[in-house]
Amino acid sequence: MEHRLVMAKHLGRCLLPQEKVHHIDGIKDNNIPENLELMSQANHNLRTSLCKNCYVRNEVNKLKKQINHLEKLVQLKMELEENE
Repeated sequence: MEHRLVMAKHLGRCLLPQEKVHHIDGIKDNNIPENLELMSQANHNLRTSLCKNCYVRNEVNKLKKQINHLEKLVQLKMELEENE
């Protein structure tokens, strides 16, 4: 539900129950406003089905998750080195 909160803050209003928030890159925990798109249920269903069937998008999403994980590891290593 975090994505709905982020979109509501971005718009400056509460979202209507029928309004859906779509993750453009398909990564559900990437809730930055630039990655969120407000749409109707019908459009969200269509967009989600198209995204799930897109091999390239799925591969990009896997790589983004790997990059995110590696960035966190690098940050943790840097913090540990600073504390030594």
